[in-house]
Amino acid sequence: MKRSALFWMLGLALFLVAPGALADAKTEAAATGLQKKAMDDYIATDFSKAQEKLDKAIAQCGESKCGPGLRAKLKRDLGVIQIGGAIDKEKGINNFVEALKLDPGISLDPDIKTKDLDAAFAEAKKRVSGGGGDEPRPKKKPVADSGGPE
Repeated sequence: MKRSALFWMLGLALFLVAPGALADAKTEAAATGLQKKAMDDYIATDFSKAQEKLDKAIAQCGESKCGPGLRAKLKRDLGVIQIGGAIDKEKGINNFVEALKLDPGISLDPDIKTKDLDAAFAEAKKRVSGGGGDEPRPKKKPVADSGGPE
């Protein structure tokens, strides 16, 4: 009786602590293959094909079929394509934010890093850490003149 309870608790601990360990190896391999092909398309400046491949890989992974590290890389690379390919900078930054939430240690690939990508990634880090974004801040209302002597 004690032994089965121990195994049950160990199984529960593994489930809670290591969600990446439950990833589907076949799905991860397919998603990794799509990721590599997408980045080849990106380098060849075929941005729409690259985005399609990453969208497909992200859909295949869902929330649980791939580990958080791979899901973070897919989101990061989608952000790279959206920003570097001049598709949609804000969506790219949002994908960087999602990547950083999945894996706070993720960084840009140094082989494809640019000033624009660096700036967008820094903005995403700021948003994740609670620094906000480029949202306009409310202007302070001017203090009404009391009409008194100065």
